[in-house]
Amino acid sequence: MYLEDLYLKPEMRGKGLGKLMLSFLAKLALERKCGRLEWWCLDWNEPSIKFYKHIGAVPMDEWTVYRVHDQSLIKLSSEFD
Repeated sequence: MYLEDLYLKPEMRGKGLGKLMLSFLAKLALERKCGRLEWWCLDWNEPSIKFYKHIGAVPMDEWTVYRVHDQSLIKLSSEFD
């Protein structure tokens, strides 16, 4: 199962809500026979990284994000014509 976004307003953090939501999603993933639960986190977001590691999440360092945008996106789209 892939989680696109999980955001808590700053005033709601540290109350166990993030862990509760991820726990729910983990249960849902198991019910749906998913082999894993994955999401992305920006490498500068140290509080989130610390939290994710605390709950047992493992960073997937061998993956790199790629993006095509602006003129490169336009150019790539024209290859399909």
